[in-house]
Amino acid sequence: MKSIGAPLERCRIIKQTLHMQNLKVNEKPTGSSISILQKITSEQGVAQLWRGNMANVYKVFLQMSLKVFFYDKFKNFWMPFSTQKYTGFDYIWRVALSGSLCTAITTFITYPLDLIHTRLVTDMSKQGQQRLFKTTFDCFNRTHLDEGRGGLFKGLDVTIYSAILRGALTLPIYDLLKRNKVFQSKEGEINSLASNFLQRLGPSMISSLLISMILYPMDTMKRCLQLNGGRGQLILYKGFGDATSKFLQSQGPAGLYRGIHLYFINELVMAFTYISIYEAMGPKNFGLE
Repeated sequence: MKSIGAPLERCRIIKQTLHMQNLKVNEKPTGSSISILQKITSEQGVAQLWRGNMANVYKVFLQMSLKVFFYDKFKNFWMPFSTQKYTGFDYIWRVALSGSLCTAITTFITYPLDLIHTRLVTDMSKQGQQRLFKTTFDCFNRTHLDEGRGGLFKGLDVTIYSAILRGALTLPIYDLLKRNKVFQSKEGEINSLASNFLQRLGPSMISSLLISMILYPMDTMKRCLQLNGGRGQLILYKGFGDATSKFLQSQGPAGLYRGIHLYFINELVMAFTYISIYEAMGPKNFGLE
């Protein structure tokens, strides 16, 4: 699914990190999303709109596998007996702790792939030129050789802060939306599959979008730190605090939200894709109604 929106994702990350690239003025992409996409297709080829996408695919696949594995391990550790024996707060803290530890370990293990994805998509080498990194594994090896193990974890602290804030905001915002009448079915009303989808997953999707909008500046800073001092990139920052201060001085507060419109477009495309799949797999299409 992620591959569908990969071109928009690449354009978004390029916009977030325009000032980081160590390129000549005439070689740097402009701030327009359309011009960036045109520059990529004309200088690198249409297929290169998906440059770096494999790193993201590896990351998503690994995340899903690790979450299933570690969650079960932690849950069995904190809940050695049948789950029916745990009730109330005793059940909640065990499940919450299992989920938190699972997310923390999974994020730490897969973070280098997130950094590699950012570095691959921002490589603006033209067709026929020597690329900064040829493949996901080449990027991993070169980053490790150039910057050491720590280079693979640049910006990890920002990811941790963002995850903590996301965890604190998710339930309150989701609960607020869930109580909204828009997402509640009316008595006696026959709902379509699309309506059912909206009622079940609508609050989750919209709360995720709202939280992502609130935390988007942290994503921008993470991307900048991931590139900081890498091959073909400038060395501008010493850490998260220094990066935030200097970024605001040079790019302004609006710069923190560069490319956010592409994020929303991408999420809408994904939402409609999920709805289409949901309807296609509905009971009617299998002769069950």
